[in-house]
Amino acid sequence: MPRSPSTFQPWNAGRLKNYAAAVPTLEKLLEREPENQHIRYTLAQTYTMAGKFDQAITILDKLHAIPGPHAGAVANDLAYLLAEHRPDRMDEAYNLAKGAVEKYGNNPAILDTLGWVLHLRGKSQESLQPLGRAVAALPNVADVHYHIGSVYQKLGNTDWARYHLEEAARDKENPIAPRAAAAARRETVRHGGAIVFVVTSALETMPSAVDTLNDWME
Repeated sequence: MPRSPSTFQPWNAGRLKNYAAAVPTLEKLLEREPENQHIRYTLAQTYTMAGKFDQAITILDKLHAIPGPHAGAVANDLAYLLAEHRPDRMDEAYNLAKGAVEKYGNNPAILDTLGWVLHLRGKSQESLQPLGRAVAALPNVADVHYHIGSVYQKLGNTDWARYHLEEAARDKENPIAPRAAAAARRETVRHGGAIVFVVTSALETMPSAVDTLNDWME
């Protein structure tokens, strides 16, 4: 199953810098081949990258209604975009993410989406389990670090919040980096600039990376 670019925006950064410029070409291709699900899904991805979230959601809604080769990624992308941009459809986002995990449970992109949706629904403590598994499997993906860092920030766990937000801020190519850096600075200022990691207590709340990877490989 492909990685989900609506969750991990830098997935193909560098291959196509100007996503908005690619939209007209893809729209023309889709006009010529309206039944081509690959073109339709690629257009949804590109809309997302270009910040055209309503258009992306419209396409993903249509794709989700029919069987297709991108079913898992479509459900994941749609869940993420609904949670981020359509709060009136938050329950639907949760059901999509939950269903995707039930079908593709060991895919870290989907686990990340479920965790983020749970957090946005006010279930931050519950979100740590899927987000912990996701960050253990994808330690170099800034978006996942930002998500779990934001959750720890909400829960008042300053040490882990700052760590993950700073990790997210390292990826300067990712549009999420400035937000992550600002959030990390707020954590530092709020606590007088002290950088103290209480490892033993933090590990009690963070899922075991070893167990996570073992589960994923099974």
